Amino acid sequence: METLPMDAGVIAIKLGGRELYSLTDGNLALDGGAMFGVVPRPLWSRALPPDDRNRIPMALNPLLFKGSSGWILVDSGIDDKRGEKHCDIYAVDRRPNVEDGLKLVGVTPEDISVVINTHLHWDHAGGNTVQRNGKLVPAFPNARYVVQQQDLHDALHPHERNRASYFAENYEPLIDLGLFETVNGVTELETGVRLIPLPGHTAGMQGVEVETEEGLFVFVADLIPTAAHAPLAWIMAYDLEPLRTLEVRKEYYPRWAEARALISPGHDRRVRAGRLFLGDKGWSMDPIITT
Repeated sequence: METLPMDAGVIAIKLGGRELYSLTDGNLALDGGAMFGVVPRPLWSRALPPDDRNRIPMALNPLLFKGSSGWILVDSGIDDKRGEKHCDIYAVDRRPNVEDGLKLVGVTPEDISVVINTHLHWDHAGGNTVQRNGKLVPAFPNARYVVQQQDLHDALHPHERNRASYFAENYEPLIDLGLFETVNGVTELETGVRLIPLPGHTAGMQGVEVETEEGLFVFVADLIPTAAHAPLAWIMAYDLEPLRTLEVRKEYYPRWAEARALISPGHDRRVRAGRLFLGDKGWSMDPIITT
C-alpha cells in the first residue's frame, strides 16, 4: 500500500491494482452528546473535545475510484443549500470541497458514472444536486445514483424522528429525471465492488466494500462515524435503531479484522482509514491513513 497526500484534502491510496482517492467536502460539527449517545461526556470528550457549543469536529470524506465502467463516487458531499442559519448551526465549511478534489485528480463532474449514496441524509447526499440559474440540477449529470430501496423509501416518507435529516432537494430532482437506481440487500455493483446493508443509523444505510489485490477497503459511512466510535457500545443517539447498529458491528467487525480490511470512517477529520482490532478493553481502530 502507498499513500500520497495531495492538495484540497485529497489522499491518493494505491492498494493492489487499484487507485482510490479519499476526498473531502469540508468540515461540519455536530452535538457531542448526540454523537455519542449513552457514553458519558468525560469519556468521549477525551477523544474529541467539543467547542463552546458542545459540538465535536467532523468532516465528510467521500471516496473516489475508477470502476470498470468509469469513475465511481461514494457519497456526494454536505448540503449547504439551506442558507446561513443551517450552516451556522452545524458549522458547515465546504472548503475545500468535492469538486476541488476532482479537479486535482483530473476528473470532472461529467466524468462520474456512478454516485453511490450510502444513505440520503443531508450530510452525505447534499452534493447530489446543485443550484444553477435558479434550478436544482444533478451535480453529476452523466451518473446513475445508487441507493438502497429502503433508504429511498424512508427519504420519501419521513417521520418526526428523521425528517430533519432528509432534504428533498437532494433526491427528488433526480427521481424526476429517472437517475436513481435502487438495490435491495447485498449487491455486486461490478466485479470487486460490493454494496452491503449496514442498518441501524437508518434502516437502509449501506456501505461499500472494494476488493483489491492487497486486501479489502471498506467505506462504512455512519456505522463508524469517527475512529473514536469504534467501541461496540459507542453508538450515536442519531441512530434510529441502535441495537441493530450493535448487531451489525458484532457481525462485521470480526470479519473485517480477520481480513485486515482498511475501514474508512464516515466523518473523521484526521483518520481516513484504519484497521479494527480487539484488545483487552474491547474493539478500537488503529489509524493507518491520516491527514
